[in-house]
Amino acid sequence: MKKAAVFLIASIIGCGGTGDSGGGGSTTNAATGKTFNYGTPAAASGSQTQAVTRQFGSAGSITAASALGTVDVTSLTTAVLGSSASGFLRSPPEALTLGGASPALSQGCFTETGTTVTFTNCTIDASSGGTTVIETINGTLSATNSDSSWDLTYTVHESDSSFSIDESIRLSGSLHVTSSSIQGTMLLDGKVSATSLGSFEVVEAVILDLGYATPFCINSGTLEVKRVWVAKPANASGPAYADQGGKMTWTGCNQATLAHGT
Repeated sequence: MKKAAVFLIASIIGCGGTGDSGGGGSTTNAATGKTFNYGTPAAASGSQTQAVTRQFGSAGSITAASALGTVDVTSLTTAVLGSSASGFLRSPPEALTLGGASPALSQGCFTETGTTVTFTNCTIDASSGGTTVIETINGTLSATNSDSSWDLTYTVHESDSSFSIDESIRLSGSLHVTSSSIQGTMLLDGKVSATSLGSFEVVEAVILDLGYATPFCINSGTLEVKRVWVAKPANASGPAYADQGGKMTWTGCNQATLAHGT
């Protein structure tokens, strides 16, 4: 289970950051309360409906070892909005994405109690070639057959003789699953301070209330994604830095409409 837990947290981190901001920032994800004006819905593309299906296709069998693989926030926001804000955020270290690489974590830094895994200053030193890279994980994740919740913070410091970047990526949220429905909120908060970009923060939220049939097929309900730039990088402009929303509404098995919000 420990190796599975390490792989699990890696898959979550790989997608970005969190809900509430960590490290002394705001205590509420700004995207959750953001209201968008949605245009006329049109048919969602096959790739958009498939992205949601892939995300939650195993949600009906949530366990402590596997369920939280569904909390990939940026995959959903990117699929629905058609653009990604996570390019600014560091990808997870390879050591965390390999199921057998748990020794890369500082030893004794995480514990398991029942269905909860707690990470306490788990670090990886990925420094090489004159570049310092230190990564740290803190927080908890819990899951049962019907409910999961998480509050995890991943920080990265990277520097060399001419460049320095610090990132704090926090993930939080919860899911509730029944034999025919999935409800929940998934949050991301990514903060970056870099030599050439200054300091900036982007937050994302996924709010879902979906119905599904067995074999797994989403056939009703809604999924709304939101992206809000709390602070933009230096000299940032253009549509890539605009606050955006997207709302998918299912009309049948693997069929949905999508409305864009501004």
